[in-house]
Amino acid sequence: MITEPSERDTQKLLVRILRDWGYRVCVTSNRRRTSNTPGTADVFVLVSKYWWIALEIKSRKGKTSKRQAEIEHEGGSYVIRSVAEGFETVRRISEAMEKVRRLAVKGIATSA
Repeated sequence: MITEPSERDTQKLLVRILRDWGYRVCVTSNRRRTSNTPGTADVFVLVSKYWWIALEIKSRKGKTSKRQAEIEHEGGSYVIRSVAEGFETVRRISEAMEKVRRLAVKGIATSA
């Protein structure tokens, strides 16, 4: 029988891969209960200068708390259910933010 990876295992591997790819990663959760505000995401990733995204790591069957679901719905975090999904989300947002940055720089240069 094949077992699903735990949220902790998924998080550890995703954090290691993101750091190997040069991303700055801040982990706010661990196995111990923390004093974080309820709903705080497990991981924050710097995807562009001054731009962090929040990732809530869940197993495939894991459920978000009411507060986590509210934060996700408000666009405050992304619920990630696999390492591949997490990496793809970070990569996609990083690329989009780089395009925005280039357009902003180009717009500033042409208006000056």
